Amino acid sequence: MLDCAGLERKRFPNAVEKFFGGRSRLAPSFDLWCMRSCDANATGGAIAARLGLNQADCAPQDCAAACPGAPCVNVVATSPSPVCAGQEITVTATATNCSNTGADLDVYVQHVLAGSFTGVPAGESVTASRTYVVPSCEAPHRYPAVGVVARNQACSEPLGFEVARPMICNMACAPNQPPDCSNAAASISTLWPADKTLHSVNVVGITDPDNDPVTVSIPFIFPDEFTGTSLDANCPDAFLDGPNAARLRAERDANGDGRVYVLAVQASDPQGANCSAKVRVCVPRKPGVACIEPAHFFDQATACSPPTIDRIPRGPIVAMLPGGGVEIAVPLDTASDVRIEAFDVRGRLRRVISQARFAPGDHVVRWDGNDDAGRAVASGVYVVRIRRGDVVTNLKAVVAR
Repeated sequence: MLDCAGLERKRFPNAVEKFFGGRSRLAPSFDLWCMRSCDANATGGAIAARLGLNQADCAPQDCAAACPGAPCVNVVATSPSPVCAGQEITVTATATNCSNTGADLDVYVQHVLAGSFTGVPAGESVTASRTYVVPSCEAPHRYPAVGVVARNQACSEPLGFEVARPMICNMACAPNQPPDCSNAAASISTLWPADKTLHSVNVVGITDPDNDPVTVSIPFIFPDEFTGTSLDANCPDAFLDGPNAARLRAERDANGDGRVYVLAVQASDPQGANCSAKVRVCVPRKPGVACIEPAHFFDQATACSPPTIDRIPRGPIVAMLPGGGVEIAVPLDTASDVRIEAFDVRGRLRRVISQARFAPGDHVVRWDGNDDAGRAVASGVYVVRIRRGDVVTNLKAVVAR
């Protein structure tokens, strides 16, 4: 064990570094640091700094001057190899007190405390293990960090030692499977009575074939009726309170066939595989009567419609169609040359939807969700630009497949 006096850092290069002439392309396999506390944990204990030995966001710190009787410690690690992403593994660390006096040792595996040992005699070793799931075969998960922090009565500053042992990723492992959204459903499928109150709704029924944890989000909520206007006290008709938490208003047109809310759902696993679904919630015309499957949807129940005469807007509007298409309504008081284009959020033109001279009246143009080459665009938000003579209107459109 090296004395810390005047030592900034001592690094023992791994084989990968030696191959590249000493220039580190990967995290070093062996690092030795003199350490100071960078923070305190939830119980008030000191968190030692060494590239996040026991907390990932701890910054490395230079060595302090060594004191007489400074602690000495080293550690070795064992782990299975090769491994598969999503596989549960056990990493074992053996820490040895190499000083000539007793010391307290805290052993960490992947920045999580695996074991604390008090008064470990000089020359003796302790062993701690941690079992966890390897989330992916990408760095740093291929290099589980195993380390130990040593403290004794002679010095106020701790000392730490860490090993980052490389593991081989088995490319023959079964590929990661995406989450399964086929059984996605709303936690409440029917809102009644239609008393304009808000009901908390989330999405259930999404599973993962690999038993990976699944993150579920609701990016958009579409109604099949016009939402309230900005002059209405009960507006908007929906709120997004979290990734998988929404509130929907129990309201519908008294003269209609019931309101349908469509929740656009996205689900992903830790490897980034994902699935999507559209989940429906009904506010029926009357109790026990099913809502009619809508022919189109209007944009975002989380926003209020502008106040208009008889709630019928005279400007262009965009509605989402089942299957990923978009419907654009273009009212014209006089004949006009009309050009309708779709752009992605980066401003790239994806489709010239229509370019023609329109007669006076109300026109409806449909975009099938394909680009100019006939390829389906990805689900997401797009900008529909409508030129009516010298008037240009930009509207948000959502393609949800």
